[in-house]
Parts: sequence; C-alpha cells; structure tokens
Amino acid sequence: MTDLVKALRILGVSPSDDAQTIRKAWRALVRTYRPDTARRDPLTASKKLADINLAFEAVCAADSGALAELQAEIEERAKQKERNRHDAMMLQARARRKREKLFAEARARDAVNAHLAREQEQPLLARNGGRDMCSAQLIDRAEKGFVDAMGICSLLNFANARSSYV
Repeated sequence: MTDLVKALRILGVSPSDDAQTIRKAWRALVRTYRPDTARRDPLTASKKLADINLAFEAVCAADSGALAELQAEIEERAKQKERNRHDAMMLQARARRKREKLFAEARARDAVNAHLAREQEQPLLARNGGRDMCSAQLIDRAEKGFVDAMGICSLLNFANARSSYV
C-alpha cells in the first residue's frame, strides 16, 4: 500500500480520481521534467522522469479494488483526525471551565475574607446606645436621605443578625 501511496503523491492525484485524470497528471509531469527541455539540470530531470513513469505504472497496475481500499483508508484517517481534534477541543473547553470556576471561587473567597477583615477592624460597639458601627452609619445615611426607610430596616436587621454571630 505504501508504494501505491507514494506513487499517487508523486503524480499528485488521489485514489478517487479516474484513469483520465491520472493520465492527464502524468502527461503534465512528463512535459515538465523531460530531459531535453530541462536545460538547467537534465540529469536530475531524467531521474525525476523515471520516478514519474514508475509511479504511473504502479497506479495503472493497481486494480480498482486496491484504489478503493486506499480511498476508504484515507477517509477513515480523516474522520479519526477530526474526532481527535474535536476531543482535544472538548478537553480544552472543560479545562477552561474548570479554571474559570476555580478563579471565581477564589475571587469569592477573597471577597469574603476581605469583608471579614474589614469587620474585624471596625469596633463592634459604638455610639447610639450600643448599636454597632455599621448600624450607626446606616442610620446616619438614612437621616440624610441617601437610603430609603425599607432598605434601612432590612439592612439593620441583617447587620444586627450578623453582629450577633461574631
């Protein structure tokens, strides 16, 4: 099979090409590599022409069954290559999603740690009758009109519940 593959490569044709196409390719190569027209290097041209003629004879001697089998093998290799490429893309996508998930978890963990660090830096008890600093700041903002009353109530409940667990 490898000789037939080499012969097809030399002629520049595929196993699915018909006899007329193969013959046209052979004739074009013969015209190109004729030693009497190759003025620069007739010796190399004659060697190349001998290879072209041997390849043409090998392709002509091969039966249509061998060419069909070779074509099927080439198609199967192309399908396998496409499957491998698809599998590689899927693995890359899975790895990318996993990296993104890990980065998101790390960002969330860092945000929680930063929030906890800020809470630990603030004194828990402050002015306004023993309310925590966060509640006092929210009340001040509500009195100035920056936060609506419903929002301040829910935030105060959350802040008081949060401070009771610390």
